[in-house]
Amino acid sequence: RSVLSNSEHFGPLRLQKPLWPEGPHPVHLLLLHPPGGVAGGDQLHLQAKLESGTHCLVTTPGAGKFYKADLPSQFHASFDIDEAGFEWLPQETILQDGAQASSDFDFCLSRGARVIASEILVLGRKDFGETFSRGKFKQSISIRREGRLIFNDATLWKPDLLHQSVSMNQHHVSALFWAARPEAWHEDEVADLESRLDAACLDCGAVCGVSQVVPGLLLIRVLGSVVEGVRRITHQAWAHLRPQIFQRQARLPRIWNT
Repeated sequence: RSVLSNSEHFGPLRLQKPLWPEGPHPVHLLLLHPPGGVAGGDQLHLQAKLESGTHCLVTTPGAGKFYKADLPSQFHASFDIDEAGFEWLPQETILQDGAQASSDFDFCLSRGARVIASEILVLGRKDFGETFSRGKFKQSISIRREGRLIFNDATLWKPDLLHQSVSMNQHHVSALFWAARPEAWHEDEVADLESRLDAACLDCGAVCGVSQVVPGLLLIRVLGSVVEGVRRITHQAWAHLRPQIFQRQARLPRIWNT
């Protein structure tokens, strides 16, 4: 079975006890940051390597937070994925008004690596009457397949983006979901997924787009004003794509229900 063979941590950020709710594969890991959020001046780094033949799902017990701060904070994660399966499914990240932060992800995939990843960003705590009126957030993701850069995306989130029609257009929740496999997706597979997600978007007033940016790399972007709605859309994308990529039905991590 897939196991956590070696784990080292310095400071509060750590991976909790591995779980096997689906049998020997995949191993489920919870990424825990006991302070609950990232404060000004904090720097968090995560490095993981998946050996050939393994399958791992990483999620978080709750939403991540970047607090209001006078000093910048940073989260950086790098993943080296051999001929293995990897699912990066953290719960949403909330950017509080006045936060100054950055988040960087580097994914290094082998030829046969299979990956599903999701990142949901919430700008301001709307339920508390808070908008993201001050601060900034730098977000970047790079994906390499056999050392070749196949996708690179960098965004500087600032308050004025919330009101621009070409960016957020009054929405305050943004999701980036992507899936990678060695084989390319056929046009009918992409069209079927887009049709399913469009129907889900109508229920919560969100908008989304699906594209195959390079053969084998499927990208989904979602904008919305309801966190739960955007989350349901990403879960639906995961449930639809997981059997195609891993030949395994989607099974929600138990921590999401607590």
